Amino acid sequence: MDFPTDVLSIEKRITRIDPIAYARNRNFLNGSVTHLSPYITHGYVSLPELRDRVLQKYTKKESYIFIFELAWREFFQRVWEQEGDAIFYSLKHTQENVLYTTGLPTAYVQKKTTIHALDTALFELEKYGYIHNHARMWLAMLVCTVAKTDWYEGARHMYYHLLDGDRASNSLSWQWVAGTFSSKPYIANQEMINKFANTKQTNTYLDTTVEILRERSVPQILTEHSSFELVFDDSMLLSESMQLSDITQKEIWVYSMWTLDPKWAPTTNTNIHKILFIDSEDLALFPMSPMRIEFILSLSRNIQDLKIYYGTREEFFSRCTDSLLYRKHHAALIDWPGTVSEPEYLFSGVNTISGSFMSFWKKCEKFL
Repeated sequence: MDFPTDVLSIEKRITRIDPIAYARNRNFLNGSVTHLSPYITHGYVSLPELRDRVLQKYTKKESYIFIFELAWREFFQRVWEQEGDAIFYSLKHTQENVLYTTGLPTAYVQKKTTIHALDTALFELEKYGYIHNHARMWLAMLVCTVAKTDWYEGARHMYYHLLDGDRASNSLSWQWVAGTFSSKPYIANQEMINKFANTKQTNTYLDTTVEILRERSVPQILTEHSSFELVFDDSMLLSESMQLSDITQKEIWVYSMWTLDPKWAPTTNTNIHKILFIDSEDLALFPMSPMRIEFILSLSRNIQDLKIYYGTREEFFSRCTDSLLYRKHHAALIDWPGTVSEPEYLFSGVNTISGSFMSFWKKCEKFL
């Protein structure tokens, strides 16, 4: 499982999208998923671009499920834009039956839950920075519903490792599983996991009915909890960072970790700065693994003449003149100054976000 950052490899991955196969078996761990999410998260490719590329080769009917799933990501982003930092707290409901508010089950941290598919997923999360969405749901279910642990602890741990760790998708997906952003908690038993993970494990603490799992006390193996450290190493960023004194009174086209679109800024105008600004204080609040940082830096090298500044927001923007500052739209950048580009919405005709994804999707379908 790899995530190359060169232009040719990413283009090949986009070209290979098969929405028919995706619709047929996307829920299986070995299904025909696109593995494009890290590039979407970091703004290399937009949702409308992927939609249009697919519709060039396939009909709307053939592409329906693929676009439906893209809409989930847009929905989460729009909720973030609407709710702001509230998405990092239980948004609609209080999580039920929480016994542990700090740390994670020690068996989870050590990748020894005894559920083979979940332990494999935890190993893959750390090794590759990626796991299938179904595996993410199962891990969240284990933490929130089975181990009765606060959802935020697990979301923070997973975000740190995921190359595609989008704050809205990650936080709100964990909340959807925990029942704080949905009508009830999601739960999967061993039979369901075996089906989609292609395992045959039996006689586990998940090998019972969903109804019993909802009411059962915490299995002994998940009762011990441990704190976990999310080590953030900024040495790579410090070594890449430019000096503020190098910023002159030119136009500044400022990129972020979420807006690494190589097609955005002018390529022929030499009278501009193109700067990837990485907020040191933001990373302290939402740390990322060294593998994530390396991926972001490598992806950014596709942007011609791009320089990097790593520091505080106050330091960076104090050197910039608002009238000469340009940036892309993103929910993470709401309070950044400058002239903002138009949002790249999958369904720009939908102006309001209702309480649920399905109500949002019904509005979107009219524009499909």
